[in-house]
Amino acid sequence: MNTISIEDNISRWLKPAVHEEKSSEWYGKRLETIKSIASMAKEDDKIKSLDLLRYFLEISSTDSKAEIDKEIKGEDIQYETGNDFLNRLLVGICLVSIFNSSSNEADCVGLAYSTYDFQKSCSKDKRLDIEVDLERMVDNYLNEECIKVRTNKKADHKITPPGTNPLKIKALNDSIAAITAQVASQPDQLKLPLTKLSEGLEKFREEYVEKIKEISNNFNDSIKHLNDVIEVNREENDIVWWILGEFSRDLKKPFESIESLQAVLLVGKELADLTHFLPGHYSAEAFIHKVLRNNQFYSKPTEIKFEQIIESKESSWDTSSFFDEQLHSVIQFCPIHYALFLFKDDKESWKRKFKTRWDFEVTREFSILTLAYQFYRESLLKRSI
Repeated sequence: MNTISIEDNISRWLKPAVHEEKSSEWYGKRLETIKSIASMAKEDDKIKSLDLLRYFLEISSTDSKAEIDKEIKGEDIQYETGNDFLNRLLVGICLVSIFNSSSNEADCVGLAYSTYDFQKSCSKDKRLDIEVDLERMVDNYLNEECIKVRTNKKADHKITPPGTNPLKIKALNDSIAAITAQVASQPDQLKLPLTKLSEGLEKFREEYVEKIKEISNNFNDSIKHLNDVIEVNREENDIVWWILGEFSRDLKKPFESIESLQAVLLVGKELADLTHFLPGHYSAEAFIHKVLRNNQFYSKPTEIKFEQIIESKESSWDTSSFFDEQLHSVIQFCPIHYALFLFKDDKESWKRKFKTRWDFEVTREFSILTLAYQFYRESLLKRSI
C-alpha cells in the first residue's frame, strides 16, 4: 500500500507545533512520547481505536476521555490538549499503525476519519500540511482497499491436493486393532517387535488423517472462494441494474420524479445498501452521479446549503431506521446523520446544537454530489461497527 510515511514527515509536522529543533533533547522526548501514546492504536479493537480518534480530534465523551487521559498520564510525558498540530500528528500515527498492521478495524477507522474530515476538506480556509497529507493518505488507503477486496475475491483459486494413499482409514483401524489383539495373546518376546509395528501403523494412520483434513480444508476454502466470487458478481449486477433502472428501492418510484432534495441522500443510502464489501466501492461517486444526473436538483449547476438537505423531507421516506445502535457508536463522525438526528428531535433549535459540535455553519454550500457521497460513506461506517 502506497501510504505516506509518518516517519518522513514527523519533523516537518512537529517542529511548528512545539517550536523546537529536531536536535533538541526535549523534542526527542516529545516524539517518543507521541509514538508511545499512539501505540495504543495497535490493539486490534474497533471501539478503542475510535475512542482514540475521538480523543485526538477532541470530540470524545467525558467517560472515554477520562480513561484515555489516565493511560496517557501513565506515560509520564507532556501532552498539550488543544494543540491542533499535536492532535493531528497523533491521529496520523494511529492511522498508519492501524493501516500497516492489517488489523480488522482499519476500514472502520479509515471511514471514520474520512467522514469526520469532511468538514475541513470542504473548507475554503487554508489547511495545515498534516491535514492535507492525512486526507490523501486515508483516501489512498480506502480506494486501494476498495479495489483489492474485490480483486482478491475474484482471483483464480487453485487447489494443490496432498499426496494420496490407497489405504483406507477404516482398514487401518481394523489392522491395528487385530495386531493389538494378537500381541496380547503372544509370548512376551513377540510383544516388542509387534508393538513397534503397531506404533508405526498408528503414526501412518495419524498422517493419513492429517491428509484428509488438508483435503477438507482445501475444499472448504474453495467453497468460500466460490461464494465470494458469487457475492462480488451479485454486487456488480445489483448496482448495474439499480443504475440503469434509475428507480428508488426505498420509495418505489423513479429518482427523477422525487421532488425533495433528500433524493440526494436517498441515492447515497441505497448505494450503501447495495455495497456488500467494505470499505465501499472505488467508483461510488460515478455511480451516484449516473443515478442523479436526471434529477431536477442535480441538473442545476448551483450548490446547495447544508441546512436545505436536512430540512427537505420526502414525506414517504421513513428515516427511522437510520437512528439505530450502530449509528450511536459513530454519530460523532457523521455530520449528516447527526444533523438528521437533531432535526428529528427538535426542528427549532437543531442548527444551534449542530454548531456546538461541528465546525461549520449549516448555511455552508456544498455540491450535491459531495453530500450524496458523504452520506454513502457515513452509511458504510455504520455497517463497519
